[in-house]
Amino acid sequence: MSTVRLVVNDPQKAVSVLKSFHFNLEVSTVLAVEVPFHPAGMNAIVKPLRNAEINIHYIYTTIDRLGKETILILGVDKIDEATEVLKQHWINFVGDKIYSL
Repeated sequence: MSTVRLVVNDPQKAVSVLKSFHFNLEVSTVLAVEVPFHPAGMNAIVKPLRNAEINIHYIYTTIDRLGKETILILGVDKIDEATEVLKQHWINFVGDKIYSL
């Protein structure tokens, strides 16, 4: 068995298409955040989550956007808490802009 993760702009359509091909699937909400552009920028994201006892199940990165911060896709166990913790630490969320990169 394999796992394939997709970030899609229309989850309902993606579910419909994948089910039509008899794929087993699970829909999960993820966070898309910008890594601060400085040494140890990753720590600005990972350390507050660790301190809040929020588990990171997976992290995917996008291609660096020339002169802008790298975007991370985070799968965490407590998404609402993770959102609040990262906001308190001034982490920028990408939101729907992720679909137009």
